[in-house]
Amino acid sequence: MFDKISAPSITIKQAIDIIKSNTKKGSTQLNHLFDSQTSRELINDEELYYKSGSNFYSLKRKSIINNLSNKEAVSIYKGKFNDNCRDLMLKSEEFQSCPVCDGPYYPLTLDHVLPKSEFTQFALTPINIVPLCWNCNKRKGEYVGLDYERSSFNPYFEDFSSLSGITIDVEFLDSYPRFKPKILYSKEVEPKLKNLLHIYGMDSFLEGKAAKKIKNIIKKYSDLRKISSSRKLKKFLEKRKKLEEKNIWKTLFQHLIDKTDEFSECINRNNTIV
Repeated sequence: MFDKISAPSITIKQAIDIIKSNTKKGSTQLNHLFDSQTSRELINDEELYYKSGSNFYSLKRKSIINNLSNKEAVSIYKGKFNDNCRDLMLKSEEFQSCPVCDGPYYPLTLDHVLPKSEFTQFALTPINIVPLCWNCNKRKGEYVGLDYERSSFNPYFEDFSSLSGITIDVEFLDSYPRFKPKILYSKEVEPKLKNLLHIYGMDSFLEGKAAKKIKNIIKKYSDLRKISSSRKLKKFLEKRKKLEEKNIWKTLFQHLIDKTDEFSECINRNNTIV
């Protein structure tokens, strides 16, 4: 989740050259793109993007590049760019899961970190175009953010995969569903990471994933005869904790271990929870 990935294999100059080589007869909008002055400006803006790194949010909006309008740039992206450059953007073993949610790419989409509707100069710039699953792309929409802490996520420059400072606790309830996972933020958590969870809806996603993990435990031990004591349940949870790679899930199991008696009672009180 929020993993860093390798930068695109093509630049804006290469993208323009590819589109040009696959164009037999240029339209007005393509001629505007192929204009040498337009190309130079797009290349210069790409260099500014690389230099800005994780401060990409500070780049200024442009509605027109030389003679290339926003409407023309967006049209070229939807047409010629998708036809000729999309596959090049996605040729990587890294793109087996979404860098935001770690879920499978289904369906696979490309997201403009800085919206193409507002940043004409980056509508065709590969470093501004990242692979995301459809859900994460939709949740983020055209969000930009006014500063670093409130900006969106560019996996070519940033890495928040450790989810440092975030844990998930469990509250046990008297009524169905008998438990409720809840994200906790420590004082050490980066404000931007906390904001990213909200932007992409990953706070509720993580709580949902935690609920699934707990349900899987309950399902495995739905036959109450398999749990003769809280001690055995605690040993099982300790073994499961060791199998988890990410700290956020280790802490979830630790919370369950600390509340073994409550968890055992939860299972006993609602054997049909799953």
